Amino acid sequence: MNNEVSGRFYEDFAEGDVFTTRGRTITETDVVQFVNSAWYINPRCTDKEFVKQGYIWNGVELHERIAPPPLGTFYAGGLSSSLGILTGTLMSVLSATWRAPGAIAIGDTIYLRQRVASKSETTRSDRGIALFQLEVAHQRGELGNNAQLPVRVAR
Repeated sequence: MNNEVSGRFYEDFAEGDVFTTRGRTITETDVVQFVNSAWYINPRCTDKEFVKQGYIWNGVELHERIAPPPLGTFYAGGLSSSLGILTGTLMSVLSATWRAPGAIAIGDTIYLRQRVASKSETTRSDRGIALFQLEVAHQRGELGNNAQLPVRVAR
C-alpha cells in the first residue's frame, strides 16, 4: 500500500492559484447510466421527442437533450481528483454549494477550473482552510456547474 503524499499542503496554495483539468467528453452512455442509477427522469434528459419541440433552460431555448445537472457536479469531483493537488492532504470538505447556471449536452467536452478563492488559518497548527471556486465549463467556455468548496488542508 502506498501512503505517500503527492498533493499540495495548505502553505503551498496561494489565493488566485488556478488549476485546470484535461477535458472529458460527455457521452450518451454517461447520461443513460446516470439517469438509470439515480432514476433522474427529467424529459430534458430522457425524451428525444420532448426536446425536439424546444424548451427553456436557464433563459436559453434548447432543442437537444442535456445531461442531468448533477452529472456535472459528480464529474467535477473526479476531474478535481485527477489534478492530484489534494492527494493525501485533503482532510475534509466543510460544505459545498453547487449551482447549474448552464447546460451540458451529450457530446460536450467538459473541464474543471479550480481556483483558490481564499485561505484562512485555524486554531490547529496542522491544518488550514482553503476556499476553492470550482467551475465546470464546456468546449465553448460556457459554464455548466459551479461551486464554492471550503476544505481543510493539511500543513
